[in-house]
Amino acid sequence: MAAGQNTQKPNDPTRTGYTFDGWKTESGESFSFGEQLSADATLIASWRAGQADYTVIYWVENANDENYSFLTSSVRTGISGNQTPGQQQLALTQLSWNQIDRNVREAIGLEFGDIHLSSDNPVVPTEINGDGSTIVNVYYDRDVDTIKFCKRQGGWFGGSWVEIPDYRIQAKVGEFIGDQWPKNTGYLWGVSSSLDEYQAYAEVMPSGGHSFYGTTASGSETATYYVEALPGQEGTKWHDGKWYVMSCITKTPRPAVATRLATLTAMP
Repeated sequence: MAAGQNTQKPNDPTRTGYTFDGWKTESGESFSFGEQLSADATLIASWRAGQADYTVIYWVENANDENYSFLTSSVRTGISGNQTPGQQQLALTQLSWNQIDRNVREAIGLEFGDIHLSSDNPVVPTEINGDGSTIVNVYYDRDVDTIKFCKRQGGWFGGSWVEIPDYRIQAKVGEFIGDQWPKNTGYLWGVSSSLDEYQAYAEVMPSGGHSFYGTTASGSETATYYVEALPGQEGTKWHDGKWYVMSCITKTPRPAVATRLATLTAMP
């Protein structure tokens, strides 16, 4: 400005996520317009931080490799210039888990109790940009569960069930384990120690793992096969959130093959 003229206040500047708080001198004092300058002056725009959005993206570990897949995302609000919260503050809750699209949850085959925050990929606090461009990634790993196979030791009266360590399977929930299922052992694997139902195979690691109980009793076993009920068809057996109808029954001698309690999905 020309010498001898009074200073004039310019239009207020703008900055996304901040409120303009006036002009300050280099020493931090507020500057008053409308007077003449006695010397050159440098003015600095002062800002007051406002609220700004940031996006949190949640990832879940794949069942059969070490990569991660998109789970869900949410938009949160913080103060511009501040750091995003830490891992525990951003963690999913049972409520937020239930709000994830059901098709997504069914596709990954997990429940809320089957995952945990990744220690190998912790959340890195990030400055919240005023323009809403900040992204925070939160990674979840699958729990590792165990399938145990037991045999009777000490007889049926007064004895006890003991694990056969060589048959143990450990894997992530939902991971393919079909190639680890013990074969040609001579045992039929009861799903409980009462031995009223048997299982011949498992394709993936179930939530929470499981213990199976071996028997080599003679006789025969019945395998009942079910298929998923079609829309409008009345089901006879409820399993894992779906209705099934009986398809066929087969009978085989022990111990050649265990009863196959199978569920087959109907074709669309």
